[in-house]
Amino acid sequence: VAMYNTTLVHKLQVVQNKLLRVLTKKDPQYSTNALHRELNLFKHSDNRDMFIMHFVFNCIKGKPIENFKNYLKFRETIHNHDTRGISQLIRPQIRTETGRSTVKFSGATLWNNLPAQIRNINSFPAFKRALQSHYRQKYRI
Repeated sequence: VAMYNTTLVHKLQVVQNKLLRVLTKKDPQYSTNALHRELNLFKHSDNRDMFIMHFVFNCIKGKPIENFKNYLKFRETIHNHDTRGISQLIRPQIRTETGRSTVKFSGATLWNNLPAQIRNINSFPAFKRALQSHYRQKYRI
């Protein structure tokens, strides 16, 4: 669906980090995780990941746009015997870095890496709160 240029996003994050340090009058070597935690902000890559997870949630448990009703599928849809990863989303086979940056691939990867207690939430507002809390854990020192 959408592409994500990690090089450009990294450059954007570096500029954002510098700007936040200047605005808060912090030392240039001040930890970006501490800075984001203090300001209650997410890094750009985390915002992107959460946005993708919202899309995945809506495709799986919400009311997706008609074109995305069967966009993501669970492994249980390809066979009916019990396996370890049966509750995980199928990641498409990719051959290029461009394929890795698609929402279908990254969304399945992000969803599969979420803790089960977050994946099992059925309410979107509750899912959103749990997801934000999960990502805030990354900024703890």
